[in-house]
Amino acid sequence: MKMFSKKSVNLLLVLSLVAFALVGCSNNEPVAKEPLPEIVVSAAASLTDALDELVAVYATTADAACTVVVTYGGSGALSQQIINGAPADLFLSASVKNMNQIVDAGLVEGETVTLLKNSLVLIAPTGSTLTSVEDIVNLKMIAIGEPESVPAGNYAKEAMTNLGLWDAVEGKLVMGSDVRQVLSYVETASADAGFVYSTDAITSSSVVVVAEVPAESYTPVTYPAALLKGDNAEAAAAFLAFLQSDAAKAVWEEYGFTVAE
Repeated sequence: MKMFSKKSVNLLLVLSLVAFALVGCSNNEPVAKEPLPEIVVSAAASLTDALDELVAVYATTADAACTVVVTYGGSGALSQQIINGAPADLFLSASVKNMNQIVDAGLVEGETVTLLKNSLVLIAPTGSTLTSVEDIVNLKMIAIGEPESVPAGNYAKEAMTNLGLWDAVEGKLVMGSDVRQVLSYVETASADAGFVYSTDAITSSSVVVVAEVPAESYTPVTYPAALLKGDNAEAAAAFLAFLQSDAAKAVWEEYGFTVAE
């Protein structure tokens, strides 16, 4: 009978254990995780930079309950799209008026919350000699958002009316489909000046802030948020809770927003 050395026996034992482990692994196939539900967020265009970052941050959190797709635009246009059946699970508006249209249509799940605050400024291309809001009466072209569908445009119209400037400039206005288009008009000098939110102005090195629009001349800018009725309300609620967290607050403030109490 052939005898094995102690070293050979130990080697055979190790090989046997490895083989057993391999067999065991082959019988324990990894369990595939169920994909997270996808939610659609309809959001005011002025939220673009901050919200894009927050969506990316949320995707890396251990307790992320969904993947997030965002549709940006003027709040008035978005509210009408939602009323007409466009898919959306969460609405972040730059206007209480447009949010109320959704509430009145019976599409909101629960209560609305005030998420953020902002302010209106007059901007001009870099190098402009403008010094005040009143200077716009001497310009050839002024950009604002379409007042009927873009909250920033509505606030701008309200401010110019209360400051006694509207009649003098109404014929000089070029309308943008959202506040980011207004910013683009001024960046490219397609307009001599424009009214945007302070948070939009700080995103561009191609414009200067001429002046802050007097706060008493227009309705305070607030951003209401609401969950919309549907199968994804629970997942959307988790994302909305994240947008109200301390981690999100730091991002909002980095982009110039004031977080509502």
